[in-house]
Amino acid sequence: MNDIRWHKSGQSLITEISEEQVPENTCCIWPLGQCGFVLKTADAVIGTDLVLSHLYDAEGISPRLYPPPFAPDAGLKLSLLLVSHNHSDHLDVPTIEGLLKTNPDLKVVIPAAVKNEVTLSDDRIIYLKQDTPAAIPGGSVTGIATAHDVYRYDEEGSSFSLGYVIRQKGITLFHSGDALSDRLLLQNVVHAHPDVVFLPINGRDAVRTNAGIIGNMTMEEAVLLAQQVSPEVFIPMHHDMFANNGFDIDICRQYAEKTIPDIKTIIPLLGQKIALKF
Repeated sequence: MNDIRWHKSGQSLITEISEEQVPENTCCIWPLGQCGFVLKTADAVIGTDLVLSHLYDAEGISPRLYPPPFAPDAGLKLSLLLVSHNHSDHLDVPTIEGLLKTNPDLKVVIPAAVKNEVTLSDDRIIYLKQDTPAAIPGGSVTGIATAHDVYRYDEEGSSFSLGYVIRQKGITLFHSGDALSDRLLLQNVVHAHPDVVFLPINGRDAVRTNAGIIGNMTMEEAVLLAQQVSPEVFIPMHHDMFANNGFDIDICRQYAEKTIPDIKTIIPLLGQKIALKF
């Protein structure tokens, strides 16, 4: 059963992130649900696929199983926000606008192919094409084309979905966003030699397809990909925000610990810091 309570949230969580002193070769990670994480290194504070709004529908009902940890404009200080693709549980316009409002130095990275699909207008937004490194504080970030559920490109050859290789001093992380596991993704991720991989585990099936839900790699496929890439740490994600599109994280933990015992599997708990030193 998934633990969907906030272990820390609100101003206390924002303060913890702000005040954490992170030495080189170290990364502190705060899970914020779904594929959302805050990553803090000695040089940067990076958000991935953050969703800090309730995602209310036309009837004012939120499909989320737990509320956001704090409002988009509550004061979270970020150097960079990475957005993997244009689905509301990854690219949330109120979240981006709120973070831009309170972070004058924030850069937001969005797949270049999505540029004509969003209403965002700010010179701090970087529309990134895959395989094109962008300099960030302390290192670089490179987008990798991903299939969700197929590879889609615009007329200029830019992928609509990106995973990100994040390089910081002494540490490399890979965050896939939503993705299927295939030979191309494996080839690209192996080439990056990540120390940490964040991979979705919610899977895909006929029920989700019939409901219009685009699936991801299964838990077994995510563990196999981690095994093939051989990072030091595997962090499963995309399992907890919606009742109709999740996965039992404890099953994943048991399977991963049995299948890839030499790779440390860390189960993300909402708002609870993960500290990694390399």
